[in-house]
Amino acid sequence: MSALGIEEQRTKTILTFEDTPPPALRSHGFRVDARIVTGRLVDAPRIPLAALVREAEDWVVYVVEGRKAERRVVKIRLLGERHAALESGVEVEEELVLYPGKLVASGARIAVVSGPPSS
Repeated sequence: MSALGIEEQRTKTILTFEDTPPPALRSHGFRVDARIVTGRLVDAPRIPLAALVREAEDWVVYVVEGRKAERRVVKIRLLGERHAALESGVEVEEELVLYPGKLVASGARIAVVSGPPSS
């Protein structure tokens, strides 16, 4: 678990080039930045990681209902760099509390400071 409560797994990975890199890239200090995709869901509903809170074995979000927070347990299908693909727990149009602090709990009054992006 990271300091932010995100599950992490580190795996030793050995990569090989399909083609030999040019000499300029084989010099001292050469490095590769890579992105390894472990899964992809095309039409899955997703939410920002900033809305997720880890509580024991559950992932929880706070949905804005009226002007109050409502705690919901959500089922995650896949965690990405910025978003989580959902299996259940939140409807597509519902507003979520981002970066909920310790003062946010079910029934807490919420002030919406900005709405969804206009289309």
